[in-house]
Amino acid sequence: MKLLVIGPTRYQWGADGYGGVERLCGLLIGGLAARGHTVIALAPEGSVMDPRAVWIHVPLDSVGEYGEVEAYRVLRGMVEKRDVDFVLDLSHKHILRWKEGWPGFSWIWHDPYVDVGVKLPKDGVMCLSEWQRGRLGSAAAVCDIHMVGEAYRYSAERPLTQAWRWLGRLDRDKGPVEAARLAVEAWVPHIDFIGPTHDSAVHAELMHIMQSSHKICLWGEVSEVEKVESLLNAAGHLYTPQFPPGISEAHSMKTVEALCCGTPTVIQGRSSEPYGEVFGDMLDSFATAGSRDRAALSQQARAIWSVDATIERIEEAIHGD
Repeated sequence: MKLLVIGPTRYQWGADGYGGVERLCGLLIGGLAARGHTVIALAPEGSVMDPRAVWIHVPLDSVGEYGEVEAYRVLRGMVEKRDVDFVLDLSHKHILRWKEGWPGFSWIWHDPYVDVGVKLPKDGVMCLSEWQRGRLGSAAAVCDIHMVGEAYRYSAERPLTQAWRWLGRLDRDKGPVEAARLAVEAWVPHIDFIGPTHDSAVHAELMHIMQSSHKICLWGEVSEVEKVESLLNAAGHLYTPQFPPGISEAHSMKTVEALCCGTPTVIQGRSSEPYGEVFGDMLDSFATAGSRDRAALSQQARAIWSVDATIERIEEAIHGD
C-alpha cells in the first residue's frame, strides 16, 4: 500500500525531534516502511530521513501554518493523479484532507475545546482516546497513534536514584509549579524538572521555590538519550496538569515514555480526569509507586505503545478490521 504521511512543519521530524508529534512522524514512517509499505513523507527541511521512504521537503517555518499550506500546494498534483492510496494526516490544520477529500485518517491532537476554529475533515477523524471521542462526537473513531522506540524499555542494569522526574514544557497548563509545591509538601526527596521554559513567570516561580528547598532542580532541555536515562533511573514520574476548568489533554506522550521505561507514574492535577481512562491500572499513587513491578509495567505498556503494536493498530484501522 502506498501511504502519504503529512504532519506539522514548525519543527523537524525524527526520533530525536522537538516534540511528541515530530517524534511520532519519524517513528511512524520507519515503522510503516519496515512492514513493506511504500511511504511518501511530506516533511520540513532538515528532518531525519528514513532511507526507505520517499521524502518531499517543504519549508521549515517558525509559525507552523505556512509550511502546511505549502505542503498542500506541493501535493495538489499528487491528489489529482491519485498517486497515493491513503493519507495519514498528523498535521494541525488538516488542509489536505478537508479541502481535497483524500481517503485517510486525520488525528486530532488536543481537546477540541482548545482547538476552537480548526476545520475537521468530514470523515476519517481519529481520536487518541475514548475521552476525546466523547468530546468530538460519535462520527469520530479511536486509534491511539502513540509509540516509542526500543530505548524506552525497562533495564534491571540501571541503578535507581531517589529522584522523581517531571517532563514537559514549563508553562502554566502543564503544572510544574504545582508539582514543585507537591514535592516540597510530600515525602518526595527530590524532583528534577526536564524541559524548555515557555513561560518566564512560571520559571520565576520555580526559582523562588528552589531558593527555599533543596528538593528541586531545573535541568532545562536535554537530549533524547539523557531523557531516557533520566526515566530509567528515576524513583518515579510526576505529572500535574492544570488546564483551565472544562479543558484537558486527550493523551500524554511523556507518560507513555515513562511507563514503557517501567517508571512508576503519578498523575495528580486539576485536569487529570482523561488519564485514568487512557492509562488505567498502570498509574500509581505516591504510596504504591515504590512497590511497582517495573519490568511488568514496561512489558504491559510496550504491548500497547511499541512501534510494532501501534503500526498493527493503524493497519487494522485502515483495513477496517
